[in-house]
Amino acid sequence: MYEAAEAGIVTALRMLAAFQNEYRDLVVSEVVNDYARLCRHATQARNLLIEGRKNRQSVSSNTREYMEAFRRLVETVQIVQASECDLNAKRLQNQSKYRFQILGILLSVLAILVALAMGIGD
Repeated sequence: MYEAAEAGIVTALRMLAAFQNEYRDLVVSEVVNDYARLCRHATQARNLLIEGRKNRQSVSSNTREYMEAFRRLVETVQIVQASECDLNAKRLQNQSKYRFQILGILLSVLAILVALAMGIGD
C-alpha cells in the first residue's frame, strides 16, 4: 500500500508539473480559484516524499499520510485538468489582443513614415 501511494504521489506531481509548464505564460489563479492552496498541496506532498525517503523506519505510519496526500493530489489534478479549456481560451484571447496591439503599432509607424515621406517631398 505504501509503495502504491508513493507511486501515485509521484505520478500526480509529474502531472501537476506538466500542467504548470504548459500554462507558465498565464496567471492560472485568474481561472483556478485557490490555485495557491493547490500548489501548497503539491509542495507538502513533495516534502512528505523527501522526508519519507530519508526516514524509512515507520512505513506503516507513513502509509496513512501518503494516502491522504495522494487523495489531495488526485483532487488537485482533477481541478487543474478541468480548468484547461478555460486556460486555453484565455491564451487565445491574449494572443488576439497582442495581434491587434502589434497591428496598431505597425499602422502607426506606417502613418508616420507616409507623413514623413510626404513632408520630404514638399
